[in-house]
Amino acid sequence: MIHDRPALPAVSISGLQSRIVTANPTPFIERLKLTNYKSIGECDVTFRPLTVIVGRNGSGKSNLLDSLHFVAAALRDGLDTAIRARGGSKAITHKNRGPGLQIEFSFRRGPEGSGRFLLELDKGLVRQEQLTLDDAEGAPLASYHRFANNLSVQTREGRLQTLPTVLHDRLALVALSGMAEFRGAFDGLSSMRFYRFNPEAIRTLQDPDDGEVLQADGANVASVWRRIEKERPAVTERLTEYLKVIAPEIRTIRPAMLGLKETLNFYQESATRRLMFHASDMSDGTLRALGALVASRQTNGGGAGAMLVGIEEPENSIHPAAVAVLIDAFREASLQTQVVVTSHSADILDDLDHDRDGLLVTDMRDGNTTVAGMDRVGREAIRRHLYTAGELLRMNQLQPQELVPH
Repeated sequence: MIHDRPALPAVSISGLQSRIVTANPTPFIERLKLTNYKSIGECDVTFRPLTVIVGRNGSGKSNLLDSLHFVAAALRDGLDTAIRARGGSKAITHKNRGPGLQIEFSFRRGPEGSGRFLLELDKGLVRQEQLTLDDAEGAPLASYHRFANNLSVQTREGRLQTLPTVLHDRLALVALSGMAEFRGAFDGLSSMRFYRFNPEAIRTLQDPDDGEVLQADGANVASVWRRIEKERPAVTERLTEYLKVIAPEIRTIRPAMLGLKETLNFYQESATRRLMFHASDMSDGTLRALGALVASRQTNGGGAGAMLVGIEEPENSIHPAAVAVLIDAFREASLQTQVVVTSHSADILDDLDHDRDGLLVTDMRDGNTTVAGMDRVGREAIRRHLYTAGELLRMNQLQPQELVPH
């Protein structure tokens, strides 16, 4: 753990409605159940506002996160497109458990209420799809149930008689998103964003865009930074403060045009001079950290925003002493946007607060991924201050609950 890193000021940022400090922010996705998704035969896990999924390379961490990504992509781009992007229906189905898969999760819609979504596929086709929405008091608000191509819809006014056509490569929620009862659920689920940052993509000069959504590899980070700086300058100030702790030589960051292309300039200061470097001159670790910081805060304070941001292994190429700073930043961002991170870094685990943050552990045995919270032995070792979670991971003693013999 880091004990001597510079402290960031614990102050609220003006201009951000979301910067209301609360001890228990509500996660968007609360519970996820999977059956036969990729390497995961079965799992039933809960999420916190900040959740870290940890495990060895190849243990299936990314598959858990990808199940949520798959639903968001199917809503935005079409079910068939989301399946093809993952190599086809066989590639997203557990190889040893038949042709069908199921994704089910419960979610919160802020003060508006809660919901439960279920999707069952058989050879890439929808066998069943169901969405149930409750209001803030837990009373039924609206629901639909689709079995194959048969769709029934229930609202508080009664059962609908005239229903939209549901195409075989679309989810029913897409067709129903024009109804007020279902629009919020569609917007929230389709807004989930997922990232695996590529420093080379961030270095490459880019065509400017509107900067509304950060691309999955971080390529348009300059456009996103420009938009945030214009609309919510306090956010870029805060992100710069974090980046200063990670890369102390940096003082300011500014978007810049080079001909018709866009990049970011990084300014450094010494006792005698001020230096400027393009993104192409910066280290992999600095660019990955920048991408992760921007991803976690790109939508705070304006518009509907991403309800959940998933980031794959943000610690890659980052000095271990800086990893804890990222966790601090993610925890602050999770006051508004749920942040889910995959990692195999013991340093990340050493900085988790197990009373506030979630930890899920993955393990692969005989081609099957087990995902669960930490086993009883590990929890007891941490409770008695015998080991940290990071130390258990270093000793290969961090195991999911299901793998403990009964």
